[in-house]
Amino acid sequence: PADSIAPEWLNSPPPDTLASLWITERHTDFDFVPEVVTFRGQSPVDLNSLSDEELIDLYVATYVESLQQQSVDQSRLAALGRLLVEFGYSYGYDRDDLGFTYHQHTLPRLGLRYRISNRIELRAGWAGMTLDTVHDTLTGDSDSDTSVLNPTFGARFLLWEQNGWIPQSALTVTTPFAVDGDHSFLGRFSPQVSLGYGYTVQNDWYLYGSTGAIWASEGRERYLDLQQSVGVSWMFHDRWSASLDWYGIFPEGSRIDGLEHYLTPGLSYMLTPETLIGFDTSLGLNDNSPDVVATIRFLWQF
Repeated sequence: PADSIAPEWLNSPPPDTLASLWITERHTDFDFVPEVVTFRGQSPVDLNSLSDEELIDLYVATYVESLQQQSVDQSRLAALGRLLVEFGYSYGYDRDDLGFTYHQHTLPRLGLRYRISNRIELRAGWAGMTLDTVHDTLTGDSDSDTSVLNPTFGARFLLWEQNGWIPQSALTVTTPFAVDGDHSFLGRFSPQVSLGYGYTVQNDWYLYGSTGAIWASEGRERYLDLQQSVGVSWMFHDRWSASLDWYGIFPEGSRIDGLEHYLTPGLSYMLTPETLIGFDTSLGLNDNSPDVVATIRFLWQF
């Protein structure tokens, strides 16, 4: 019976399982799920008016939208009981007024997310290693260096879901763990807190953003990095989604002018209901920002 199925399972079950339940109910005397279902941001759907194929298409499309939103929106949690794995590669390029060009390669950009309850998601990440190359365009000389980045750990807490004009919101708390260098508490840990919010405007349009701060350090100097982002996502096909983000970093209390602005168009494609591939390119909008940072990433939910 429908009332014996956990509500959190109905919110994020395997797509083939729930579609099979609907189809099985149609062809048997068993009652598994309600006849009318309302998906987030959509009008109520009468399941009896749809064919078996339309039932599957409807659920898979909704599931695709959910995973795509999880990849860009900081108010979204992973599906309950699912492990969301992200990995990828990024390339950064910059050129200064003295004729030097800077190239940076980063991989594997690993991220792990697991939702342990209706409101709590645990998170861990490791950007991996970077290869930095500086090239002097006047002399032709180049110099390269590699470095290992610090892992991060944290959690995301769902505050409330979208209700009327109130957007869905979640609080994310993370901190990197410095394995080398300064062994003081603030040297090892740089706590970061952000408030993410997202709002479904129509079935295919989604607005999102985040406001946060990180306690950063540069040598012996400690300062606060304020961060702000806003974005819009458009699902223009049952498997394709496009996004456009603006992201800014505003240092407070630092002697170095570290103000950075980026505009990031992105494109993602759903390979299967459980896997997604995404491409985005961050364009630096001021002198402190790298000219271009291009990223390819894969998401796998299981």
